[in-house]
Amino acid sequence: MRAAISAVRAHQPARPVVAIATAPPETCASLASGVDELICLIAPELCFGVGHWCDDFSPCTDDEVCELLNGAENPGEVGT
Repeated sequence: MRAAISAVRAHQPARPVVAIATAPPETCASLASGVDELICLIAPELCFGVGHWCDDFSPCTDDEVCELLNGAENPGEVGT
């Protein structure tokens, strides 16, 4: 996530925001220092892993990741 924040910052966004499903409070605090806003849905004190808090934490294929990243460069094209 820190690498992603750094990569996004290189493009000089007006207001960088990070949204994550779950992370321990100390991770949220650490990440928040690098962005204008951090949104975390669940920040449990005891966080053994993200998958514990998700109904479906199945892995993404490389092709799915590439499609999502390409869609980020061309909004509106993901899943079309």
